[in-house]
Amino acid sequence: MERRLNDTERKLTDAFNRILRGCPEVISKKRKLSVKAVEDEAGLGRNSAFHYEQLRAEIAETVTSMYGAKLPRPAYSAGKTEDDLALRREIKKLKAENAELKLENERQQQESDKLSSQLATLGQHYKLLQREYENSKSSLKQANDEIAEFKRSKVSLLHKD
Repeated sequence: MERRLNDTERKLTDAFNRILRGCPEVISKKRKLSVKAVEDEAGLGRNSAFHYEQLRAEIAETVTSMYGAKLPRPAYSAGKTEDDLALRREIKKLKAENAELKLENERQQQESDKLSSQLATLGQHYKLLQREYENSKSSLKQANDEIAEFKRSKVSLLHKD
């Protein structure tokens, strides 16, 4: 029983066959055969052939026989090895940790903004108190001068008798 192809796989297979016959409709006839060339000819995006390991293997075999070279093996695999699953778990854990850190950073930024605002207010109060202190100091000096003048006038009056 022949397996039925889905729409994407059918487009890729048809594009591959057109390229092999030498009559591509989208790409140049001079373009070398590759998985990317088949995806482009099929009018599909990059990595459209990702899930079709058998088709990619067939393209690689054809490239080897045509050009005497192998296509570079993709860094991904349709199957999920234990290492892949471990890496995926680690990535998921790190993403969750990153999200928590972003939230904590946001909270700390808000706290920092609040403290900066309070510090600015305290700075304004300090300046006001400093001005009041200077005014009080000036008033006190003026009052001391007046008291000294008053005492001098009393002492002079006592000496005139």
